[in-house]
Amino acid sequence: MFSRNQLYKTTATLEGCPNAVTSLSFSAEARFIVATGDFGAKVWDTSNMSEVALPSKVTQREPKQPKRAFQVASWMYFSSKIHVLILGSVRGDIYLLSWSNVESAFQVFRALLPCTPGDQGSQVVAMDVFETVVTNKTGYFVTATLDGHVHLRSLTTAGTQTIFSIQLDKSFNLGPVRFGKTRDVYVFGTIGGGIMCLDRATGEIRESHTRGPVPMGTVIIGRSESLFVAGTGQDFQAYRLQDIVYRQTYTGPGRLIAPISKDIVFAEEETILVGGTDSGMAIVYNTQSGKVIQTLQYPRGGLVQSVASCTLKNTCFIAIAGSILDHPSNILIFKKHRKAPTNISGLISYPNFVKLPKTARPYIRWLIWPVIFAIFYVLTNSYFYEIKSMICAIPSIQTACTLIMFTTRPLPDEFVSPSKAHHAFTPFITAHDDGTVKVSRSSQLHEEYEPSSQFRAEYALVEALSRFHAEYVKASLKGHNDHGVESSTVNAVPRGSRASQTEVASESETIFL
Repeated sequence: MFSRNQLYKTTATLEGCPNAVTSLSFSAEARFIVATGDFGAKVWDTSNMSEVALPSKVTQREPKQPKRAFQVASWMYFSSKIHVLILGSVRGDIYLLSWSNVESAFQVFRALLPCTPGDQGSQVVAMDVFETVVTNKTGYFVTATLDGHVHLRSLTTAGTQTIFSIQLDKSFNLGPVRFGKTRDVYVFGTIGGGIMCLDRATGEIRESHTRGPVPMGTVIIGRSESLFVAGTGQDFQAYRLQDIVYRQTYTGPGRLIAPISKDIVFAEEETILVGGTDSGMAIVYNTQSGKVIQTLQYPRGGLVQSVASCTLKNTCFIAIAGSILDHPSNILIFKKHRKAPTNISGLISYPNFVKLPKTARPYIRWLIWPVIFAIFYVLTNSYFYEIKSMICAIPSIQTACTLIMFTTRPLPDEFVSPSKAHHAFTPFITAHDDGTVKVSRSSQLHEEYEPSSQFRAEYALVEALSRFHAEYVKASLKGHNDHGVESSTVNAVPRGSRASQTEVASESETIFL
C-alpha cells in the first residue's frame, strides 16, 4: 500500500473545452498546458490556472474549419527562454507559436502548409520532438500524416528546415512516430505489428520488424531505448526495442470502447506509467512490477484517453481529460510533492525494467567515518595520535577506529629487520591497573589522562582483542626496545615462530595500533 503523501492529489480543474480532447501536453517546467481537439487549441498558464488567448490564425470558428482543428501538439523550450508550441491540424497545416514575455501572449511565427492541400490524407496524426528543452540551439520535430508521409524538420530562431520527407507504403498503416536517443526516427504501424527505424539524415529504412503488438494506437520509447510501451486497446504492452521481444503487460480496467486511441506517458524518471482508459479514469502503473499504484478519477466518467505528465525536481504533475465526442470536457491536473531523487542523471537503463538507486541507510552512513579514519591512518603510518586525540571525546567512534586500526595495521619494516629501522615514531597505548591510560611514542610520553567510565568499558573490548592477538604483538615488538620505545615487558620472539604459552606480559599491557 502507498501512504497518502505518495499519491497524486487533484490541484486544479480546467474548463472550457466544448468537445473531446484529442491530446494534452505540458511545456517545459510545466509552465503551460495545451489541449487540442476539433475545437482548436486551448492553452492555460499553470502559475495561475488562467487561459491564455491564442492568435486568430489558430482560433476555431463556426462553421468548424479543418485547418483549425488540431489533432496533436508538442512543446519546445530554447535557452533564450522562448516557449514554442507546435500544432498539427486535421487539414495538414503545422503552426509554430512562440510565447512573448513582453506581451504575455503567443504569436504565430511560422505556418507550414500541407503537401497536398485539400487531401484528407494530409491530416497530421502523430508528432514528436527530440528534446523538450533544446540544448544546442537547434530543435527537431517529426510528424506523420494519414497518407504515410513522415517529415523530419529542424527548428531554430531563424526558422524551420526540412531534413527529409518520405512516404511509406500504404500497407504499413502509419501511426505513432518517436525519436530514438540518436535522433533516428521510429515509426509504428497501427495494425500489422510493423516497426521501422529511419535514418536521421536521409530517412532510409535502417531496420524493419513485423513482430510488434497489434494494434499500436500510441507508443512511448524509454529514453535509454531499451524498451517501448504500446497502447493495444484494453491494455498496454512493453517490448524490448532491440529485438521486439515481449516483456510485460499493464492491464487495463476491462471496458473497451475505442481500441487504439488511449495515451500513455512516462513520469517520475520513467519509474511509473500513466495510461488512459474508457472507464472514467486514468491509471498509474509501477513500471517495474506492472502493478496499479493509483487510479485518477474523472468525475464526468466515460472516455479518458488523453493524458500528460511533467516531472520536476520536487514536484510531479499528471493531467487527464475527457474524450467523449460532442460533450464538454474538463482537464484535471494532479500534483504530488516528493523528495528530489538521488543519482539520477541522463538516460535510464532498463536491463529488467528500471530500479531507482536507494540512498544509504543512516546506520551505514555512520560507519563511513570510522572507515575513513582507518584508511587515513594506514596511509600515513604515523602521527595518528594527533587525530585520535581530537575525537577521543566520542568514545564510540574512538573505539571503532581503535578496533579497525588494530586488526588492519600492517607490520612496520623496522619490526621485520632491525637493520632497516629508521626510528619511525609509532604511537602506543598503555593501560594500567589504576585505570589510567598512557600513550607513548618512541621514548617520549605524549599524554596521560583519566578516561571516562564509558571509555573504560569500551577499552576493555580493545584489551580483550589485544590478548587474542598477543602473538602478533609479541612478534611485532621484537627488537623495538633497542630504539628506545617505552612499552611493557614482553618476551619478543622471532617473526614466524610460535611464542611459548608461559610467556606473559607484565602488569602494563601495550596495545599496538
